[in-house]
Amino acid sequence: SAQPPLEIIEELNQSLIEIVTRINSRLRRCDALLGQGLRSEAIQLAEQEPDVLTAVSYLDFAEWDEWADLVRQAGLKVAPEMLLETAAELNQSYTVESALEDHLKQHRLLALARAPLSKRLMVMRKIVNLDTDNPVWQDDIEVFERQRFEQMRSELQRASQQGDVDCLAALEEELTTIAWLSPPPKKLISQARSAHRHCRIQKAEQELKQLESKLTEAFAELDLEKARPLRSRWNALLQIAGPNPSESLRETQQLVQPALNWLDEEDQMQIKEQAYQQALFNLEQAISDQRSAEDLQELYHEVTRTGRDLPVHLYQRYTGSMHYQETRSRRRFVLMVSGTIVTLLMVGLLLGYLIQRSNQQQEIAAHTAALDEMITSGNLIRADEYRTQLEPQAWIMESPEIQQLSSRLDGALTQEQGRIHQFQAKLDQVTEQVHPEMNWEEISQVESVFLKISPLAVTDEEKVRLERLKLSLSRERAQLQKQVDDQFQQDLNMFTERIQSLNAEEMVNVNNALTSLDELQQRKHVSPSLKNDLPKLKVVLQDQQALMRRNEDLQRQYRQISMAVGNYDRYQKSLEDYILKFPGTKHAIEFKKIIDQELPLWKQLEQWEQLQHDWSQLQIRQLSPQAATELLARLKKLESEEKTLPVPEMVKQLRPAVEAISARVNENQEPAYSNLLEILQGPLYSNLNMVLTLDGKRYYTIHPPQELGARLIFDKFNNISLTRSEKFSIEKSDVRLPEKQPEKEDVLDWSSSQSKFTRKMTVEIPQALDGSWETTFLNLLEALYNDEQMEPILKYQLLRSVLEIGSQGSLPLQKVFAGDLKNLSDVNVDPAANWIDPGDPRAQFARKQVTDKLKTLSSPLKKQAVIDKQLNESGKHKQTVKYKWIGWISRNAQGEPVIRFDVDHPPRETGELIVIAAEKDTNPIFQTVGNIDQGKIKLGTLPVGAEAKQQIFTEGRAIFVKSM
Repeated sequence: SAQPPLEIIEELNQSLIEIVTRINSRLRRCDALLGQGLRSEAIQLAEQEPDVLTAVSYLDFAEWDEWADLVRQAGLKVAPEMLLETAAELNQSYTVESALEDHLKQHRLLALARAPLSKRLMVMRKIVNLDTDNPVWQDDIEVFERQRFEQMRSELQRASQQGDVDCLAALEEELTTIAWLSPPPKKLISQARSAHRHCRIQKAEQELKQLESKLTEAFAELDLEKARPLRSRWNALLQIAGPNPSESLRETQQLVQPALNWLDEEDQMQIKEQAYQQALFNLEQAISDQRSAEDLQELYHEVTRTGRDLPVHLYQRYTGSMHYQETRSRRRFVLMVSGTIVTLLMVGLLLGYLIQRSNQQQEIAAHTAALDEMITSGNLIRADEYRTQLEPQAWIMESPEIQQLSSRLDGALTQEQGRIHQFQAKLDQVTEQVHPEMNWEEISQVESVFLKISPLAVTDEEKVRLERLKLSLSRERAQLQKQVDDQFQQDLNMFTERIQSLNAEEMVNVNNALTSLDELQQRKHVSPSLKNDLPKLKVVLQDQQALMRRNEDLQRQYRQISMAVGNYDRYQKSLEDYILKFPGTKHAIEFKKIIDQELPLWKQLEQWEQLQHDWSQLQIRQLSPQAATELLARLKKLESEEKTLPVPEMVKQLRPAVEAISARVNENQEPAYSNLLEILQGPLYSNLNMVLTLDGKRYYTIHPPQELGARLIFDKFNNISLTRSEKFSIEKSDVRLPEKQPEKEDVLDWSSSQSKFTRKMTVEIPQALDGSWETTFLNLLEALYNDEQMEPILKYQLLRSVLEIGSQGSLPLQKVFAGDLKNLSDVNVDPAANWIDPGDPRAQFARKQVTDKLKTLSSPLKKQAVIDKQLNESGKHKQTVKYKWIGWISRNAQGEPVIRFDVDHPPRETGELIVIAAEKDTNPIFQTVGNIDQGKIKLGTLPVGAEAKQQIFTEGRAIFVKSM
């Protein structure tokens, strides 16, 4: 055929490439959705226009290969191949989706209707069997199965309580027959089986008790048709009840046993009757078939082995058949020998006689065996009837064997008549003794007679009569048993109500209750099952008795603990006694924790209280450094405890002042100012003289200057170390002459200002340790402040040193002079400044520095009022909070926290109720748990969870009153 133009091929090929690419892209997206188990979404995507599978069917044309060859020849790009495998999978999804549609619809309807999980799981399992590639269903089934297991636990418990056998059977079947994705818990399966079995046994025992009356009624009426179905049901239920019946079921079995025995005997009689009738039928059929004499004799013996004889008509047929067989045998014999010679006639006659004799002996032997078997088996009536049937045949009766058996039969009949007479006499005697309202002694007598009568009952009729009489006695016994049991049950109920009505205070009567219980236990003729609960009641009473004694011991221990409140050692001893008395109990464990973890805190609180009291008595002005050190040592000792209580607020406020007073002396009890005094005793301070010029220059000499005319001559030091000096003279008119010495009015006092200050400080500063610290240092500071002649550098150094030492030993001085001390500390004085030499430039610079800073200071005495005010206020600190131990935490019978205290010394305080809550890894805290108003205690509601509340109200924990 003609090839189409290249332009058409190229246009068609490009269109095909675009269409195939779009379809393959859709197929890939569908394949991805299928891989995620999203089948419905994949189908929806495939059905969008254009429909993917429809497009694939059009594009998968037969001439694809020819078209591809044509495109290659034209030098064009061939269209990609269709994803036919993906399309096939997508097509298969349509099949699965169609099969799933009905199940999915049913699944949605069950979900909307909130159907039981068991039904929903059935549908989901059908879905997962069809939709095996979707993992979502398996995940959902596993979730639903776990929920179903929880439901089944509840259903199992409810069905067990209600005795719902059908529900329990269904639960067991569901657990054991369904293929669960998550295997059911083995414990749940075991519980279901156990509950089902237990419930079936209970139901079976209940129905067995109902059958007992019906069976005994059928026995009394001798109604076999009614009794046999009841026995079948009885046996079936007995199999369900199992090999270990309850006490009540065993009693029921005893009541129904006579009826069951009667049915067994009737069954045996029926079997014997059937065997007899079958033997009669076989014999009669053999006679009709004219079988041999040997067969007839064997069948005859089979009949007589049943203990019964042939009916008269059958016996006549049997004997007639036997005669016929004999006659026929003789005739056959005569015919056989008739052709013989005459000489053998006598031999033939003899043989005939012998044969007849042999047949007679065989028949006698058969009758002898039958008669002997009847006599031996005790079937005497049948034997007598059999002998009567043989009397017409004298040759049989006259045989020695039959004669001997006949004599034996007569003796046996005589004995049988005696047995029957004896049985009847005893049975009549017992029948007269069985009457309504029998007592236990009469019943015991009759039962002893039954033991004697039972061997005399031989025939079925006698046994039935005896069993019926036993049944009558059983009814009387059951009636009497019911009366005894009813009375016992009534007494037991009254006793149970009596002990249940006893509360803890009335349990003193528990001994009387135990005595009454022993009387009930010893009561005779009561059904054992009714006494089953007596041991449990005895255990309950004994437990109550033990509990009463334990409660008495407990209350005694509680009183001992309460009486020990306030005395830590006695309280610890009381808790230890409780632990020894009740080891391993919850209280003992908690009390041990109290002793180990909290008792030290209570002792610590007492020490804090004493320390706070001592601090509240402080007089800061009169407090010595030694006393302050002792107070701080006690404080630090308490703070160094592994777990320490919060420092009281008053102690916090006073602590800085006390620490300052303690700092007035060092560890060796040396005054804090001793180092300064030692420095002041040096040559620069103590013995140095000074010549002060009118222009403010200062010259230092060890000796006072000498007057030489109008000039003063002295050795002037040139360095701070006082190692260099030189002769120096100055006009007397250029010098400020000092005042005269007090003790020598005509001698000028050339002492330097620092020397004068040293003498003043040496005299006055010891007074500081006598309660005048602030006053002494104020005076020294004031003297330094007012000294205009002192070298400014020295004045700065001395002011700073005195101020530091004074502030070290006084909190008011610290606070008041904190700014001044900071200002002085800010000056960086050149330590190499040679202030001895008035012309030293470095000294002149340092002198200007300190002079400017000293001008910022004000008179120390102006701060006297502020210092006095602070000292007065520090003396007003008093103990504002007090803690008193009044009781301890316990719990009442309902588990609610209560406070126990010494009833002989009840609390009368008013304030907050506090406990010291101490956890293992945290610091203790004070926790408010209520309040007390003049002795009236009220526990508050804590804004914490139940567990935290339980922890706060730990038993044994001390209760303190916080008063202001």
